[in-house]
Amino acid sequence: MNESRLTKEVVKLHNEEELVYRERREDIVDGLKRLILMSEGRKLPLKIVKGMQWYLGLPDEYLKDPEEYLDSSFSLVDMGDGLRGLSVDSCEKVLSTLQRNVVKRGVCLDDLLMPLVFLLYPSKGLRLKVKISNWLDEFQKLPYVSPYEDCLNLNRSCDVFEKRVLGVLHELLGLFVDHSAERKKILCLRTYLDLPQKFYKAFDRHPHIFYLSLRNKTCTTILKEAYDHDSAIEAHPVLNEREKYIRLMKKSDALLLRTRQEKNSCRFELGKLNTMRYGYGVFEKAKSHLCRCDLETEDIHVMELPPISGYWRSGCIGVSSGAPCFFETNRTQFRIWILSDKVGWSLKHFIDDEILRKEFPGILKCGDLFRALAFHPQNDEFAMGIIGGVKVDAGKDEFLTIGELLNPSNFPFLFVAFISSILTPSSATVLMSKLEL
Repeated sequence: MNESRLTKEVVKLHNEEELVYRERREDIVDGLKRLILMSEGRKLPLKIVKGMQWYLGLPDEYLKDPEEYLDSSFSLVDMGDGLRGLSVDSCEKVLSTLQRNVVKRGVCLDDLLMPLVFLLYPSKGLRLKVKISNWLDEFQKLPYVSPYEDCLNLNRSCDVFEKRVLGVLHELLGLFVDHSAERKKILCLRTYLDLPQKFYKAFDRHPHIFYLSLRNKTCTTILKEAYDHDSAIEAHPVLNEREKYIRLMKKSDALLLRTRQEKNSCRFELGKLNTMRYGYGVFEKAKSHLCRCDLETEDIHVMELPPISGYWRSGCIGVSSGAPCFFETNRTQFRIWILSDKVGWSLKHFIDDEILRKEFPGILKCGDLFRALAFHPQNDEFAMGIIGGVKVDAGKDEFLTIGELLNPSNFPFLFVAFISSILTPSSATVLMSKLEL
């Protein structure tokens, strides 16, 4: 077990489960022994036992090395055609659940074919027809054949054999951890437990004994008596540990759902601002929050954006010299905010378009609209677009055409940003301005 990737809760729960396997080994092995004793010839193929491993609550090592973990009554046998099996050699008399219920009430079991009755648990709102109810009363008075007794002399068309089939299914579900199983998973036991071909109809014919669940498009049969505290069916040793695992998984699902909701709440609207990758993180802009996703650790941090008032709507988020920066504009003016751990967001620059027109008189014209593009990840520089025009000043004297701009070797850190910002129906001119951020 690789504990390096597990939480402390899972490791603790795993250790508790291992402790249960060690302390309750005899009770866990007893369920396997009863299943084999019910089978014809008191032996089962090893692959069938492995198919029932989850329901019986058996750990893997019990079947990988049966001679070490199982008692001396178990032995590996050859069942023909290269099929290995597990058999039990025991002369001990085994009582079924119904027989133990009778003994619990102080009744002596002198006759093996006593008319034992099944405990009935009618579902709420379920009423049987008078004819069926009368048949059920007579059915309960029939002799009971234990699943651990030989039934070769029984007539398979009589009701006594049907009661024996009902007793086998009742005893089988009583051995399982949660006393339920997928109906199709029991089909592999049919020939070994000497059950008729359509034995599964017993679940439909006796709704007071079994409950059929169709949850998740899976037919699961549940033994009702197992949920009666006065019954002789005891809770499986592994049941409590599995319930702890279920509670832990539900807790994990709730945490994942809350994290997913936080992610969705911080997603930006496409078309207003695109996700940009800088350094080791991805920054996304929502209406009022900043979501930082660390690509190495996959951690997510949610922070509020600087206060936006008036018509300051269009913006850009990036990293410059290791500090998150926020660029916003109202098309004629722009502001630059920098985030620090101590101060939070602080306004560093407020620039009017008149200042830029004086610095670039040959490029900027009155009425040009600004568009935020990106921050330089290493230098204290930023890029912004001017609607109208097709030339780019990349900090050099010459201008770059759109084709040259899209070459990452000329302007690598803006390549991703320009894919979504420049390739629009209207062209753009991009300026680089140095500021002391």
